[in-house]
Amino acid sequence: MLSVYTRHYSPCTQADSNHRRCHCPKWINGTLPTGKFVRVSAKTQSWENAERKARIMEVNADPLRQTLPDVSLRITIEEAVRDFLRDEEARQLAKTTTCQSKTLFQKQLLEWAKGESLRGLSMAGKEDEWDSRWSGSRIEGSASGPASGDTLSYPLN
Repeated sequence: MLSVYTRHYSPCTQADSNHRRCHCPKWINGTLPTGKFVRVSAKTQSWENAERKARIMEVNADPLRQTLPDVSLRITIEEAVRDFLRDEEARQLAKTTTCQSKTLFQKQLLEWAKGESLRGLSMAGKEDEWDSRWSGSRIEGSASGPASGDTLSYPLN
């Protein structure tokens, strides 16, 4: 069972770790259904959001959970690339940025995914292999490429 607690900053007047209403960081602490002990930051100042994250962690770690995601709800890699490129066009980014993204996603990622027989993002789980094999320079974090928040942010797991 996971529970939420507050780690108060020094300027905070509260001392109770169960105080919910201050703006100090919330943490998750406890044991998962697998028996593994967990103590992690919830990365939020909201008690409700931290509770929600704790419940999701418990559900995801439950060894008896056998529900698979509905296939109709999965997004395909082609759809994700199309949506990402449309978003870049809608934001009217520089042509160099959009061309770089088209090369990376349409020519390299889609070809790699087809070669690996991957169609849906939830089927992938090989992002580390993809990252090490593509021939371009790393875009994320580079001065000439899009900012790290502009890269394709769908989970490949």
